[in-house]
Amino acid sequence: MLKYSANPDKYGSHERILAMLQDLPAGSSVRDYYVVDVEQDNDAASVAADILEHLRLSLNVLSHLRDLLSSTGRFVISVPDVANIYVRLNLFLGRFDYAERDILNETYLRLFTLNSACALVQKAALRVKQIVVTPIPLPLLFPGTREGASWHFLHRANWAITQTWKRLFAYPLILVAVHAR
Repeated sequence: MLKYSANPDKYGSHERILAMLQDLPAGSSVRDYYVVDVEQDNDAASVAADILEHLRLSLNVLSHLRDLLSSTGRFVISVPDVANIYVRLNLFLGRFDYAERDILNETYLRLFTLNSACALVQKAALRVKQIVVTPIPLPLLFPGTREGASWHFLHRANWAITQTWKRLFAYPLILVAVHAR
């Protein structure tokens, strides 16, 4: 059974990544969402896979995949941001508890901040072309903040705050990376 399902929220990472894929020029090999991923669980792979945080040698995998990337290709990399305010507040309170999902997923072998994610990309001889941050998914936690609900303005405010203070409020980080030149 999958621990995650697609998140249709327009501010969420799933929708932001899909929008990035739709913006690709015609003829791109990822058109119609032909996506190459590395995932041990076939059910999870059929939906999508965030993998770098699950790999001990994520630099090796990213470097190998870089060699397969066309000269005009790009990676869309999504990793959780361990420097998120939720984790920081819990650390302040003396808590660092892994969970079945979210930023401190018990299956993660690597944790990332914006700086360490960018450093990984650069070590793999890639260049960060774009950084996109997405907020804590309030509608999944509080249904009253979903689109059309009475408290949706809180989710919009959460998104705006995340765009302003990326290093504190980003939930997943999305990096678009291209060959370093």
